[in-house]
Amino acid sequence: MIKRIACAAAVTAALTTGTLGLAGPASAASVNGSPTAFAQPNINRVTCGTRTDWLRIFSNATTCWANPGSINVTLYNVYEWCGGNNSGYLRTSRGIQNFKAHTCGVFPPGTTATVTQIVIYA
Repeated sequence: MIKRIACAAAVTAALTTGTLGLAGPASAASVNGSPTAFAQPNINRVTCGTRTDWLRIFSNATTCWANPGSINVTLYNVYEWCGGNNSGYLRTSRGIQNFKAHTCGVFPPGTTATVTQIVIYA
């Protein structure tokens, strides 16, 4: 029991001071101006433009995402998503929403959700 408490204290201290080592090269990302989201290689936010091959997440501020990996985000008022050439899932305030390549999904009319994680499969 004492070992568990000591281990938990060490992890808490490492998280608080930012000295906890991460497996693999995680990189910081900015989502809606927030520097607190972290990406697993190699997912990244891209400029949507007119391209339709990226994952597109529609909200007040539509965002697009490319490459396999996962990222923790906070995207409010999401009402629709389209997978582009990708498949994966979105973790939302309304549960997990899977997406497949070349398909779109929507929440019921008049409702939205907050997306907290994006995962694109390889």
